[in-house]
Amino acid sequence: MPDGLPKSYKIYYNRGHTKYKRGLAHKNQNDIQSAINDFDRAIAAKSNYPSAYVMRGLAKRQLDRISEAIQDYSTAIQQDPERARAYNNRGYAYYLNGQHQEALDDFNEALKLRYVYAHALAGMAVTSFIMKDRKRALLMAKALLDIDRHYQRLDWTANHLNWPDQVKEDARLLWELL
Repeated sequence: MPDGLPKSYKIYYNRGHTKYKRGLAHKNQNDIQSAINDFDRAIAAKSNYPSAYVMRGLAKRQLDRISEAIQDYSTAIQQDPERARAYNNRGYAYYLNGQHQEALDDFNEALKLRYVYAHALAGMAVTSFIMKDRKRALLMAKALLDIDRHYQRLDWTANHLNWPDQVKEDARLLWELL
């Protein structure tokens, strides 16, 4: 840490926020392992840091370390049970892990916390479709279209929601029905 900083900044710096921000920058540059390392440092500096756990989970998911991502999201939820994004992201991790009922449960919880949440609606739609609940899948997908008609285009949706390839492929048949 540079010398001569005000005491208040030193406290802030030492609590891991700078490490967290650097992790975000690495993730945005697609330097995923460096991002994980910085999120690790942020968590070491401040153990009760749900945002850092969520972002580290996302980074781990990108490296197909799904079980570790689920653990990070679960920790974020323990630290902040009102964090819809943690439930949503864990839902996608469960989906990728083949745990579809757990995924639905998490998407549902995310929607309870944040009623209009496109990511969770889309996740619930695709997961319901995979679980052969076509009626629910179409209902959720149409609710997504009510938010924004752009979601009608699968490629736009997959890109906007940062879907893993597996989710995009599974969604293709559902989107053909819309």
